[in-house]
Amino acid sequence: MATQPVDPEIDLAVGASEAVKELLEFMGMPLVDDSSGSSETSRRQAPIMRRGDALAAVVVAYAQCQELSPEALEVLPFLNSFASLLWHTVDRRTAITVDVERDCPALFVDAAALEDALTRIVGNAQSAMPHGGRLMLRGALDRQDNRFVCLDVTDNGIGMSPAVAKRAASPFFTTKEASPFSGMGLSAVAGFAAQSGGHMSISSAVGRGTSIRLSLPAVANSRH
Repeated sequence: MATQPVDPEIDLAVGASEAVKELLEFMGMPLVDDSSGSSETSRRQAPIMRRGDALAAVVVAYAQCQELSPEALEVLPFLNSFASLLWHTVDRRTAITVDVERDCPALFVDAAALEDALTRIVGNAQSAMPHGGRLMLRGALDRQDNRFVCLDVTDNGIGMSPAVAKRAASPFFTTKEASPFSGMGLSAVAGFAAQSGGHMSISSAVGRGTSIRLSLPAVANSRH
């Protein structure tokens, strides 16, 4: 599934059906009765529900159907706060830096959805740096189109070939574990960016790392 170049809609349909099939298989497993009554049932149902919720969330994001509440968001304090959160989750061998240009305008975006999108990007970066590395969060005015602010997440990990980078945001495409629940991270990010009035782009080279750019509306150019 991950290596055949097919239409994104077909990717989505096939991937979603396989994920739902796995959920149904989990639900169909016999539950072991114990003296605690429904505790075993609850224990088995919890991960199924989490995976189902996660699948629904990424598909909704990819389909650009999230409930977004955009607001003015200052880039430097937001990225500093996000970087602080990352210190508790990323590999301790990973150096995190934040760089925001002085004239970077505020974003007009849903803060929670943006944090979720950046978390997905960082998750991919971590996978690309299994022994730690460098992770940079950068914000700057788009010099080619000042209606947008560019947020870059750059790692110095293993990078991607042009063929992989071209398909990296396709639904359910993954080069990692062969799970029906893999491969929707960047698809969801791209959907969020588009729904927010912007777009996502990928720059990568094998052995040199990857940079994911979110071009999002600047607050001065947003429509209230």
